[in-house]
Order: sequence, then C-alpha cells, then structure tokens
Amino acid sequence: MRLLFLSFIPIIRYIGGMQKVTDSIITEFKNRGHESLVVYYEKRAIPSDYQFTCPHHYIKTVRRPWDEILSEWRNVIEETRPDIIISLNHNEKALQFLKNTPSAIKRVTFNHLQPFPGLDHLRSASKVIRARRLSHRILKWTGIIFPQLLSKYYVWHEKGIISKTIECCDLYGVLTDGYIDRIARYYPHVPKEKLFSIPNPNPFWDEEYQIAPKENIILFLGRLSNMPKNLISFARVWKRLESNNPDWKALVVGQGSAAEPVKRFCKEQKLSNIFFEGHHQDVATYYKRAKVVCVTSFFESWNMSIIEGMNYGCVPVAYHSYEGTEELIKDGVNGFLITPFDEKEMADKIQRLIDDEKMMSALSRNAIEKTKGYALPLIVDQWEKIFENLSTNNSLLA
Repeated sequence: MRLLFLSFIPIIRYIGGMQKVTDSIITEFKNRGHESLVVYYEKRAIPSDYQFTCPHHYIKTVRRPWDEILSEWRNVIEETRPDIIISLNHNEKALQFLKNTPSAIKRVTFNHLQPFPGLDHLRSASKVIRARRLSHRILKWTGIIFPQLLSKYYVWHEKGIISKTIECCDLYGVLTDGYIDRIARYYPHVPKEKLFSIPNPNPFWDEEYQIAPKENIILFLGRLSNMPKNLISFARVWKRLESNNPDWKALVVGQGSAAEPVKRFCKEQKLSNIFFEGHHQDVATYYKRAKVVCVTSFFESWNMSIIEGMNYGCVPVAYHSYEGTEELIKDGVNGFLITPFDEKEMADKIQRLIDDEKMMSALSRNAIEKTKGYALPLIVDQWEKIFENLSTNNSLLA
C-alpha cells in the first residue's frame, strides 16, 4: 500500500513527540511492505547528515500563490499515486491540500493534539504566559479575567476546523477514546461514525529489556516551556522535596524559553540539587537512570515522557489535567495522578515513593507491564485494520 503523510514539518525522529512516533510507525510500515512519502510545507533546518526513513517532498507555501502550491501538490499525487493520505495536522493549510485531493484517494486526518486544548484550565495556564506582544498580552489578561469569554472563542474556532476537516476526510483520528468524548462534549453533533482512536506506540519498546539498578533521580524531560509544560511548577515541587532528600537530585532535560527564568528561580531559592542538562538525542539514558518521571503540564495530547519513562521503569507522577494521562496511568497502581497544579500533593506523593522502596519497586514493575500494550507492532496492527476498512469501504465500526 502507498501512503502519503501530510505534515507541516519534516519527520526528524529526535525532534518532538509527533515526529518520533511517526518515524517509528513509518519504519514498521516499511518492514511490512508499505511505501511511504512525507510531504511537508514549512521550511525547517535539516541536519546535513540526517537520513530520512522515507522520501520527503517540501512544498513551499510562503509568499507563493495557492494555485501554484496546489498545482505542485496535484503533481506529487499524480506521480506517487497514494492509496491513502494521512494528514498529521488539522489547520487551514492542511485543509487546502485535502480539499484539492482526488476523491478516489482515501483521506485520514490524525490529530496528535488534545482536541479543544487547554480549555479546562485556561485561567491557570494564562497566568504563566510570558506575553511580549500587545496581542499576546490581551489574550493573556482575557484568559485571566474573562476565561469563559476566551473559551467560547476557542471552542468556536476549534469546532470550525474540526468540522471542515471531517467534512473533507473519510476518517478523523485521535489518541484516546477520552478525546472522542471530549470532541462530543464541545461539538455534540459531530459525525461519530468518522471518529476513531489509536494511541501512540512506545518508541522504546523492547521485549528483552530488563530493568537495571537506578539512581535517586526525579526527571523532567521535554520542551522547557511554561505553556503548556509548566516547568516552573516542577521547580516549585522540587523546592518542597530538596531539603528532606539530600541524596536525591532533579534533572531537567530539554531546551526552551522557560529554561533561563526557571534557572533564575532555582538560584533565588538556593536550590542546589536541580540540574539543567540541555537537549539530548539519547533520552533513553536518562529514563534508565531515573526512578520517577514528573509531568506538570497544563494540557497535553499524550506526553511521550510518560510512556517512555514507564518503559524503563520510571514511576510517572503527573497532574491529572488532560485525558491522555488516564490512558496510561492507573492511580496508585503504576503511578500517581495528581489534582491539577496541587504542588503540595505532587511533592507528598513523590515523597511517599522515596520513603517506601517496596511501593516504588511495585509501581515500577507495573509501569513496565503497562507499556507492553503499546508495543509498536500492536499499534501498527490497528493502523492496518483502519487501512483495510477504508480500502473495502467498510464501516470503521464493523
């Protein structure tokens, strides 16, 4: 089967969760005899020595007439003759490409984000935005003072995008059934027969992996931002833990705009055992060392650091601020779900793990066991079932 992935950026496996997951899936498709092509439309720097898993084609969309853009798109389709197009984005540009695709080609949009993102905690999230532009400052203070007003605008905008995307696609996918329920909550008349869910695979899945001795490390790994990652909250949680646990340390792995402000906060609070490691391609090394992985986001789609950490026996402790956490974490069994943004509760639960090695070990084993259900071959099996249903024109629910 010939597959065309429509993405706003090239698929570089070590940059971002969506790229890492897509690269893993394309690799497995290749092993099963499927051909893949990625078409992307936003220019990005590509390392000179980087080898893509499959061919990539860049379509320039900046300062170029749409008739030229769409002509190039149609030429790519005519030359490659894909059976299915999988759009990894649901935005206006992606819609233009999908609407200008021959109807004989099956079209699937897969939303790697949380639908209607961040609306549950809009006021809390707005407070940490560092707004320099006037327009951003207006949005920030509207979210703080009039969150319901801003929420109505976001619902209207997101509903419009989802509605138009579903209209021109055969299927619309999300990462968990919880997100199907979320769409239905904000968009009650959504055609549910077009919705499906497939979780992200565990990119580090290895049935032979055996957990090794770990260090006393609490890990934060991801983009260093306060919106939506809420890095400052992780630093405040560590402040509650550091003095009582001198043989433990916190590691922050990643890069982003919040790094310097949070470093200043740590310096002001005289926190000595928190270390900023910067960006690393080999993140598995950190998961293998750490005992706890901490997630403080206001909202997410999936957060790869949870499943990646669980794969290596890290116990996840995460704010219960989005539906994706429920898919992976069973509270008190393989990790802890924390009342959103309750830093004392998060610190207390981590302290319980530190004080109770038996509990830490049991949750760690359960975390590893949970990830087996997200092995790459199992997830790709689900994708192939979608393809089979599309190619035979059967209902997804058949």
